[in-house]
Amino acid sequence: NQKLIVVDEIKMDEIKTKAIADMLKAMGVEKKALIVTNEMEKNVYLSARNIEGVKASYVGMLNVYDVLNHDKFIVAKDAVAKLEEVYA
Repeated sequence: NQKLIVVDEIKMDEIKTKAIADMLKAMGVEKKALIVTNEMEKNVYLSARNIEGVKASYVGMLNVYDVLNHDKFIVAKDAVAKLEEVYA
């Protein structure tokens, strides 16, 4: 049911809520989603914070509650490697 979606990278040059909304729509995300990057991506965080049910975080701030509280877990490929290193 594709609860985990791994993408090559999640970066934004500017703060655009519409860009995050379009990305989520293209991925078929209709409910709560957690977007995780390797390091703090300020533009991603600021773009996602106004979308209801969507939270942007990074590996250093990730917690179990956020993972379990969201329907989709969208993570950048470089963040997966760091997650395996930290939580394995």
